[in-house]
Amino acid sequence: MRYMLWGTGGAAERFLKEYLLCFYVDGEIVAVVDSDPKKNGKFFLGQKIILPEEMKDISYDKLVICSSFSEEILSQIREMGISTKNAVTIAEIKKEFVDIYVSQCGLCRKKVLILGDQKQYSHMSQFYKGYLKEIAFLPLGKLERLGQISYDYILLSELYNTEYNPQGESELTLEANVISELTDKYGIERNRILPSVVFQLLYRIYERSVSYGANHTDKTFLEIRLTGPAGWGYIFEVVSKNIFYASQMGYIPVVNMMSDWNLYLEEDEVGKVNAWDKFFEQPAGYGMDDLLKSKYVVIAPQEQPKKYYNRDFYKKLVMKPRLKEMFQSYMEVFQARGRALGVLFRGTDYANLKPYNHFVQPSLEMMLEAVEEKWKEWGGFDSIYLCTEVEEATQAFTDRFGDKVFYYPQIRYSEQYSDYLGNQRFQRKEDAFYRGADYWILLNALAKCDSLVAGNCGGTSTVLHMNRGAYKNRYIFDLGRYGSGK
Repeated sequence: MRYMLWGTGGAAERFLKEYLLCFYVDGEIVAVVDSDPKKNGKFFLGQKIILPEEMKDISYDKLVICSSFSEEILSQIREMGISTKNAVTIAEIKKEFVDIYVSQCGLCRKKVLILGDQKQYSHMSQFYKGYLKEIAFLPLGKLERLGQISYDYILLSELYNTEYNPQGESELTLEANVISELTDKYGIERNRILPSVVFQLLYRIYERSVSYGANHTDKTFLEIRLTGPAGWGYIFEVVSKNIFYASQMGYIPVVNMMSDWNLYLEEDEVGKVNAWDKFFEQPAGYGMDDLLKSKYVVIAPQEQPKKYYNRDFYKKLVMKPRLKEMFQSYMEVFQARGRALGVLFRGTDYANLKPYNHFVQPSLEMMLEAVEEKWKEWGGFDSIYLCTEVEEATQAFTDRFGDKVFYYPQIRYSEQYSDYLGNQRFQRKEDAFYRGADYWILLNALAKCDSLVAGNCGGTSTVLHMNRGAYKNRYIFDLGRYGSGK
């Protein structure tokens, strides 16, 4: 497959830094087009830039519009007398990649060797097992053992924040170097080596149909399955869009947080208890008992387009009585503190692990200075509501702002904590429930503050959705993403 790409702006750069290697699994990029004459002849991510009028001189199979202005670009191409039959957008090429891996390569049914870092593999293994039938793992430092392992495909795991990146290279550079070594030194065919983002595509976009029984033949259920150490921010993003998607497709949504381990299940509850049902009512009144006896079931993708943004999700989310009682009890404490400036400070695993492609978080001192500045600039506050998992942050805020500061009474971590928070367990009865209840309540309180200062993270996205534009003022740090460096 010969790909031609149109666009070298911000959207193209963000897309290609993550997906560039996918084009080379079984194809090549033959040209990059940009209508800006100042860019003509320059290079973009290793590709020479040409002007639109040069397109006719190059043979290609697929034109990928790497821009948010896809309609305008398509019109321009038609005006040039060039067919747009083989033109696709970023969203469309992602789906085509998934079709190649699933339908043509049969990836989900083949033997897949995960190559990379042991810690990263341990963190992701639950996800791999949910999509890949047969997997094995080999540390990147033991490539000499490749000949001893049977596999159909090699799938790289993310390498950015691992021991294999001592120079702080970008994920794209790291994986490109590994692929070159595998092909040049070990003679492995390029189309058998998949970059880490291939699995992310499967996890985010792949929608599949299954049958669990013979009941409900007049209905199609949408199974919204959540697994692994993801917190409420990610879970609500997936659930809310898929509920809207189900309504558009005529499906009945059921949230499944029972079949696989997740952050809000105890180890001995897997396969027995649906974690969602501990906290909330099912969105359509049907549960796992119905789903697991049904003939027609669609397993939802983790990622849905923006058009399925569900503005009314939190308004319609119904708490179970136990959670509702805890929530109302804390709201009495919260409301007694008057007009609050909300602060979300994320540290620990974010700051220490710097997870690839996640937003860079501000330091504690940066956050303290920003809060002090906005307290004076915006004015009229009675208190500061601090939302953080970092124990040292509560002390630092109290030292700076005194009794103006208050926060939810949750268990917190040392700022030096360097494992993913989802891997931590506390020695208390029903730890999984209280972990979920605490996070839900403190986010709700943050969403009810007058104004907001926050790092850019999943929790921030969640409270902005909950708040529905009611913050009088807000300041969100924009510090880039981890792993997009040199």
